[in-house]
Amino acid sequence: MTLAKVVGTLVASQKSMKGVYRLVGPCKADGSDGGTPLVALDAVGSREGDLVLVAQGSSCRWTEQTEGAPVDALVIGIVDSVSRWGVEIYPSGQGDGL
Repeated sequence: MTLAKVVGTLVASQKSMKGVYRLVGPCKADGSDGGTPLVALDAVGSREGDLVLVAQGSSCRWTEQTEGAPVDALVIGIVDSVSRWGVEIYPSGQGDGL
């Protein structure tokens, strides 16, 4: 799994899988930028600015919604907080929408 931040929504008029597609950018544990964005099917109702968990590869097709579908990245959770060594590092308390 990868931590990512929802940075946008993808709209496609022709698609093989119904649902909402999010543009997610891999990020560090504190929510800061960490890589090139990718497209992921949203299975949990995330919104722009959310820190999310993204599964990639064949494990994305292990749900009732995605079984047998051509899905390579799936938003599977919305992160409420992250702590490291007993110290909360996300949210940082700087008003990022969570």
